[in-house]
Amino acid sequence: MTEYTRGELNNLAKREVQYYRKTYKYHPVPAKLKYWKLILSDSGSVTLAITLQTWQGLRQINVAI
Repeated sequence: MTEYTRGELNNLAKREVQYYRKTYKYHPVPAKLKYWKLILSDSGSVTLAITLQTWQGLRQINVAI
């Protein structure tokens, strides 16, 4: 199992926000990182849930880590 520090998770979240901005670059206002949290499943998998503030409201991106 890989261990991540808080800073590494924050950088991963920021990278995902940059990818989102590039993918949806036609939106009038760029997305901003609102917050992120870790979700642990019963099976033992870990998901990084990233919440973005977009021009349409809040949007969540889930990344398996």
